[in-house]
Amino acid sequence: MEEKPTFSTAARPSLIRARASEEQVYAQRIDFKSRKHSGNSFYTFSTLGPLSSFLGAPYHPSGEDQQSVEYVENAPNGDAFVHLRTYVPGASSPIRHDVRTLEELETSLDQINSCHVGGTIVFLRGYQPARWLNVIGHKLSLEPEFYRRHLHFSAASPFSQEQQYSDASLPSSKTQMMQLKLTTLGTRFAHNNIKRSEQEEQRRLSSLREQISSLMKQYLKSWDRYGPELEHGMSMARNFFVLDRQHVSLEQTISICVTDRQNDSKHWTAVVWLDFGSGFGPDDKGPWNSKLLEYTGMPVRYWATTQHRPGIFFADDKTLGGSRPCYQQTDDDESFVSQPATFKLLHEAFDTLLDCDTMLEDTYYSLSGIFRFAVASEAQFLDKLQHLLEEDMQPAVLAETEFDKRLTMWNLVHNKQILDRHVQSLEEICEFLEAKDSNNWTTAKSESGLRKADMSHRLIERDYQKMKRRAIRLSEDYLQSTSMLANAAMIDDSQRTIYQGETVRKLSTLGFFFLPLSFSTSIFGMNLQELNEGSYAKLGIWIGIAAASLLLAYLMLRWSFHRQMMVVAWRRLRAVQQNQSDV
Repeated sequence: MEEKPTFSTAARPSLIRARASEEQVYAQRIDFKSRKHSGNSFYTFSTLGPLSSFLGAPYHPSGEDQQSVEYVENAPNGDAFVHLRTYVPGASSPIRHDVRTLEELETSLDQINSCHVGGTIVFLRGYQPARWLNVIGHKLSLEPEFYRRHLHFSAASPFSQEQQYSDASLPSSKTQMMQLKLTTLGTRFAHNNIKRSEQEEQRRLSSLREQISSLMKQYLKSWDRYGPELEHGMSMARNFFVLDRQHVSLEQTISICVTDRQNDSKHWTAVVWLDFGSGFGPDDKGPWNSKLLEYTGMPVRYWATTQHRPGIFFADDKTLGGSRPCYQQTDDDESFVSQPATFKLLHEAFDTLLDCDTMLEDTYYSLSGIFRFAVASEAQFLDKLQHLLEEDMQPAVLAETEFDKRLTMWNLVHNKQILDRHVQSLEEICEFLEAKDSNNWTTAKSESGLRKADMSHRLIERDYQKMKRRAIRLSEDYLQSTSMLANAAMIDDSQRTIYQGETVRKLSTLGFFFLPLSFSTSIFGMNLQELNEGSYAKLGIWIGIAAASLLLAYLMLRWSFHRQMMVVAWRRLRAVQQNQSDV
């Protein structure tokens, strides 16, 4: 018999117990499960505690929180950040619905629940208020673990206030959900008229990285779930790195969860949560807004993710989903840090080259456009890291003995740490794709659908396997280059030590000659009657004493060398005599 939910006020405020709406039921269930003592159940949900606080906050807000919730959820900005794409039999294109209000969302999800065939993809772009997540979670019976994994930024995030770890790294826990890493490269416009030494540039780069890292930590720590600056749809970021003096990388995530409907329904649902939305706000405390990144007042410009598909060059923009004025990128808007239009158009154009009939049958095929977009951004990122490695390991730079190679070595270590995180992400995605048959995603059954879906799946798996091998090989190249620089730095230190020793030896040799001369000169400089009578004999005496002193100093200087030579000669003579006596 199932326990009835009871709420405690010891750790955090209880949810409203009065007549609850459907969205509140979802939040209450998470609250109840997360409070359950580990001794009462074999399966525990203690990691859902911070998520429960977030999803339940709209139903017991303070006065200040209530105002910010109203602002976040009701402020009209003209854009939709929840998009539904429903695929039904017989239709050549999906039914598109861009949701702008909470009432529209509830109505649209009810219509999805009434479908018994086909499939629906729900796109969430950027930050989503708690009430919207509760409605989606309740209507689609969505696992709260999906929300927790997407909102789990870092140990410093408000969504992970306690140091608790889960089984999210196990392949068996990813049969329904998966996360893809997206990396956006950006360019800083540098001065061309300022010439600095390579060593000075590396020091400035290290200082910039340290400051940007501190700003990123502050961004994660200051993530206010109900601050007025967090508008619905605002973009989120996972990491931000300075790769070199002119290039930066912004890391974001795409989380995917696929669920099968109950009661023998053949309608599948996929929820795709994208980190990128309307852009980054000017007051979000992120490093991308820092003046440190600007040169001559010019902000960072981010690259578009390039993709090649056979035939797309001759296709019109309408077919490719690229002629919608509401998503045109403006360079004059300084209130937001804008990302490339390719990110904003992903939910619109991901399926333009896919077959709708096959999308009805196979979830992998339906989401293949998203997987290919993510792997294209990964290829672009690896290309950049490869280029940076080649620049740092130029023979002309390495041949300079005066250049401190440790600065370049730490530069390689920094980029290798970023690369290793990408290797781990690629390995997880490859494991997920390899386990296609054991995952809970709907697959095609018809012969034509199976052929198209299988071809698309093999192509995606091959791309990710290629990127994984390349990332691992590039990581090994970084490690080998770091070792080479460490050895080169040791050789430079040895050469400098030898040079310093040679200089000391020359000074010592010079001292052996100057000391006798100084000694003899000081004697004749004394005010003695015998040496100062005006005769020329004292000059000859001084020359004789100086020559004798120099000869004595030279013999003392060479004594150790001659002694060693005599010892060696004596040993050889003894060895010859010993051999003759033995004969």
